Amino acid sequence: MNKTILLADHDPAVRRMLCRVLAGENYDVLSARDGQEALELFRSDRVDLALVEAGLPLESGRETFERLSTENPTLPLIILTAQPHQIAPSLVPGVRVLMEKPVDPAWLLCVIRGLLHERSETSLGREVNESVSHGVSESCGPLTH
Repeated sequence: MNKTILLADHDPAVRRMLCRVLAGENYDVLSARDGQEALELFRSDRVDLALVEAGLPLESGRETFERLSTENPTLPLIILTAQPHQIAPSLVPGVRVLMEKPVDPAWLLCVIRGLLHERSETSLGREVNESVSHGVSESCGPLTH
């Protein structure tokens, strides 16, 4: 069964590009243009990982990923931002990785594979998720890119 990724970004061109990249790696992608739509999709389907833009309209990106994290504390979350030098992912509950746009597709796929691999190997939840960043950084490079 393919893994499902929730992708939320206000820019249609970014969504199209990332959907093509993710679909090319056999991920099922749920695409949302704002935080409200992202939460609706999340609640209507099984999601294995969320890729959320920090500056979403309607529900802000921060509100969106905080709600996602609250509803599913073990869900790996990646934040996309167009603003350089944002807060470290460890300061935001549930966030595993912060990526600056433009996103390097190869690096993104490497990070996603690492997060999904770690999640599938364990059911221990948050304790193990907190160790994921170490394994991802070893195989893909720095977590803020």
